[in-house]
Amino acid sequence: MKGTGKRPAPANVLSAVLPTWEQTLLLRACLQSGESAREAWEAWQLQARNGRNGLEKTRAVGSLRTLLLSALRRNGVAADKPFLTSLRVAHLREEARTKIYRRICGDVLSTLRTENIQAILLKGAALAETVYASPVLRHCHDIDILLMDGDLRRTVTALSKQEFTPFEEEPNPVIDHMKLVHKSGLPLELHSRLFRSPFYNEISADLWTRSQEQAIADVPAHILSPADNLLHVCVHAFYSEIRQSLRWVCDSWFIIDRYPNLEWDILLDSVRRSDLALPVSIILGYLAQKLDAAIPTAFLDRLHAAVS
Repeated sequence: MKGTGKRPAPANVLSAVLPTWEQTLLLRACLQSGESAREAWEAWQLQARNGRNGLEKTRAVGSLRTLLLSALRRNGVAADKPFLTSLRVAHLREEARTKIYRRICGDVLSTLRTENIQAILLKGAALAETVYASPVLRHCHDIDILLMDGDLRRTVTALSKQEFTPFEEEPNPVIDHMKLVHKSGLPLELHSRLFRSPFYNEISADLWTRSQEQAIADVPAHILSPADNLLHVCVHAFYSEIRQSLRWVCDSWFIIDRYPNLEWDILLDSVRRSDLALPVSIILGYLAQKLDAAIPTAFLDRLHAAVS
């Protein structure tokens, strides 16, 4: 569904951060089903022919390999054998990697639970097991955790028992952020604020009230509510280089698809209070217009009005 409100002028400029048309075709092939997915795949293949060979085409797919393989199978779409082989190999590697990742993530969550440290699991680790059909479909390169004020040092001490150590360039926790690394090389980031900019954290207290308990890596853990997760993904993508991977598009799309009764009024209120209407309107407008995400038209109109 598409919003009817006209986008403000700044949105037309800042929309340059969004995926290209060729990337959008690939995303449609990964996320949609049926004829629309098949048409998008055929169109993307035509666009990707400049790559001349399967290896270059696979590089264009990037972090979407397992998701694309699942979509091609789901939609009964044909692809050349070398390309399919590369996708299958990537899927097998991701399966093996996911097992290790989930084990480490489960150990972290169990440790925090044992130490009575309140925490909210963020980003890929939380989304892979709650909105994707399988954790293998969402590559996770690190673990992100939101903590209560004052719990950074205590958490660092607790996680040292799980073979995490601080990055050398950050020997001491800063006031709201700390990076650790597991002996396997897996990074872990601890945050006491959802957003690095203090101007965007007007809803911090509400995040904890609205958080939900889910089993992650077979361990009970708290994650953000669907509305707060969607806000976090959109804003983080807009203000970081993570948007280049396109995972943020899939995260946003699957949150909307997984929760048809998402609390749009709460999202709008959070956007207004945090002064984030512009970036969120750009991203959600793209999801609705280019990827057919089921975002209510009335919500998009109110969101665009908030920007104006």
